[in-house]
Amino acid sequence: MDDGDYAAFVRLGNFTKEVIESSTLGPMGLMGEAAEVMQVTERRLQDHLTASRMAISAGSVGDYLKKVVIHGDQLDREKLIKELGDVFWYAQHIMNTFLIDFEEVRAGNVAKLCDRYPERYGPAEDWGVKAEPGSGAR
Repeated sequence: MDDGDYAAFVRLGNFTKEVIESSTLGPMGLMGEAAEVMQVTERRLQDHLTASRMAISAGSVGDYLKKVVIHGDQLDREKLIKELGDVFWYAQHIMNTFLIDFEEVRAGNVAKLCDRYPERYGPAEDWGVKAEPGSGAR
């Protein structure tokens, strides 16, 4: 947990304490509700951190490929696999959290690209995906 994560938890704790202390029900009447709010808030914070970490990992892949493609560095295949693994780890976590199947993501992306760029990708059916009219809206 970095300093930003810790600060968010401190703010959450202070907010919860203020709610309990200002309640007319008193501290004991709101303990269950406060615990629920903390659990939901912590889960949302974890989901946000996962998405942020995935974006950072994707940026690491992009930075590495820039060094290889533009600056002419030698490709270290194992390093690229590790960097891509981080992106997929976070993506899988997000898909698990929201009950999204990888095949659903893949098929939706293929349909979108085929609809948006038919001259490059051809029909979605060629990729084993049912075409979704209008899925490539920009």
